[in-house]
Amino acid sequence: MRLGMVAAGVVLLVIGLVLSFVPLVNQGSTQLGQYVEDAAGPSGYSITGSIPMSISWTSSNSGELAVGVSSCSVSQVQASSCSASTTWHNQSGTSGSESFSVPDGGSVTFVFSAAGGGSITLTTALTTIGLIVIVLGILVLIAGLVLKRKQPKAPPMAPVTSNPPPSQP
Repeated sequence: MRLGMVAAGVVLLVIGLVLSFVPLVNQGSTQLGQYVEDAAGPSGYSITGSIPMSISWTSSNSGELAVGVSSCSVSQVQASSCSASTTWHNQSGTSGSESFSVPDGGSVTFVFSAAGGGSITLTTALTTIGLIVIVLGILVLIAGLVLKRKQPKAPPMAPVTSNPPPSQP
């Protein structure tokens, strides 16, 4: 077993899991007016079927933010042709945040009821890159467990000479 490779494999696994399941990448910010609906979709694809996403928002006036998550694409939502069910998350106040999972190819719709609207920032997880890092971590971990540690080489032995004993007179 090679401890360095095992440790590297474990580190890659942890990094891959964080990239896959923790929304870290800013997908952009948008400013919305009162009762103006907008939709956005996470970029990327997830082997699990959904992409972790979070939304943070602020408003200068107290009000409510409604966030809808559906399996419809952004273009379907914007054309009002989405027939899939939408799960709504509502928050009130002047700021907040929420995390949820969006189906692959799905979208998030948001609407402010606060006078003057507010600002919304979306972040997503890097599920595709995370999966690649997880696979690499597993391969490095297995290699570290399977490969044997190099055994130290024995020092070379001095050559044996066969000199006849000195003759005596």
